[in-house]
Amino acid sequence: MIRLYRMVMESVGNQRAAIAEAGLRRVAAGGIGALTMRTVAAEAGCSLGLVQRVVGTRSNLLRECMNRAIARAEARLDAFGFDDLGPREALELLLDVLLADGNEEEGRVWRAFAAESALSPVLGEVYRRQEDEGQQVFAALLAVATSLPEEEVDIHALTLLALVNGLGEQMLLQRCDGAAARRAARNHLSRLLAALEARG
Repeated sequence: MIRLYRMVMESVGNQRAAIAEAGLRRVAAGGIGALTMRTVAAEAGCSLGLVQRVVGTRSNLLRECMNRAIARAEARLDAFGFDDLGPREALELLLDVLLADGNEEEGRVWRAFAAESALSPVLGEVYRRQEDEGQQVFAALLAVATSLPEEEVDIHALTLLALVNGLGEQMLLQRCDGAAARRAARNHLSRLLAALEARG
């Protein structure tokens, strides 16, 4: 009985992941407006009934898709050995991943979620939590890199997060490409670390 339950739960988990991936493809192609239960079912190659059974509502679908996008970013950090890097290298990698590694499709997904988060209480909660965590990680890494207390570098962590979000928008508007965005972010980081290290 327990084995059967595990098999069912694994199957549901796989279905949930496939539906979320299909949802992310729809968002990348047409924004949040393109994300409906019906379009995701067509994208995933499954029935509308299955999507409704697995995720329930469109709000849940949005949350599943956003959590999947977060998991993708975390997987990229893990793949590069984020936890084993020194603070400067970890900061540079974090900037790259938050800029979606210059991937235009991934960037469109994040900007779409950011815009929708301002209107949707469901997404807003998830997005704000993710932004808070990003700021905390930046602050912790800056503190280690500069030997300054976290409360002193917190405002700079917020600035880095805002810089990444702004550069992501510029990439989407095709005012710069991924390589230029990464150079701008790393240039700012280098100047910031030099200034903070001089104070420390």
